[in-house]
Amino acid sequence: MEDQNKSNVLLTELVIVVLFFSLIAVTVVQMFVMSHQRGKINAYTQRALIAAQDWAEALSGQPDLEQALLDTGFEKADDGSYQQTAEDGALRIEAHLAPEERTATGRLIGAEIRVVYIQDVRDPYMVLASLPMGSYIPAFD
Repeated sequence: MEDQNKSNVLLTELVIVVLFFSLIAVTVVQMFVMSHQRGKINAYTQRALIAAQDWAEALSGQPDLEQALLDTGFEKADDGSYQQTAEDGALRIEAHLAPEERTATGRLIGAEIRVVYIQDVRDPYMVLASLPMGSYIPAFD
């Protein structure tokens, strides 16, 4: 009787140890998945900053921002902004044009370049980078 009681206690202890290690394994796997997802978002954020800088640089000095955007593959959206989806389908680049200011010496044109991560189901409109840009086009007589 005493041997069977010891084996029942041993079996119970083994079951508890297995449950404990399985809980730890589940927690560790969840942490790895979260870490992978955050690393992915971090990489997209870095790409977004570079893309916003590149587009702001490419558009600065253009006398007609609207035409320059259309010529480079942007499409006009319903809200009046111009949008282009990245090749991998994860990022969307948006250009929101500001009203043009005219002076006697030239024109001041501006826009805001936004890069949006569109693959996140929880937040389908997650802005990764936003960069204002402005350009002065002098008037030549």
